[in-house]
Amino acid sequence: ANATRQCMPNGQWYENPETNYTWTDYSQCYNSELVTVLMDLPEVEERNKTLIK
Repeated sequence: ANATRQCMPNGQWYENPETNYTWTDYSQCYNSELVTVLMDLPEVEERNKTLIK
């Protein structure tokens, strides 16, 4: 299986317009329909810093 990225006409990798992060499609890497998705949620991380102190 392969992960894919989309190169845009300007030579840059495709960026998710909501996050401004480049996006890679890992869907071809998994055989199972049950997949765990990990997400970077900086706004949640920032709020948790005050709970951990």
